[in-house]
Amino acid sequence: DGASGPTLAGTIAEIGYQGDSYRLSVAVGSVAIKVKVPPQQAAAIRPGADVRLSWDRDAARLLPADDESSGA
Repeated sequence: DGASGPTLAGTIAEIGYQGDSYRLSVAVGSVAIKVKVPPQQAAAIRPGADVRLSWDRDAARLLPADDESSGA
């Protein structure tokens, strides 16, 4: 709620509990976006649910894709 940055629509593909948070895999087209959310936000989310992702532009972090090799 209230994020002033970009938004994307997607579908929850997977949910995993990780101690103090949940890790969601959100399918946006053919891409899976990993999202970390606190338990109180994840309580009502189920696989297959349509969601809208939004975030503050300054809070985003880009990470290398899992299938990219470092060449080592």
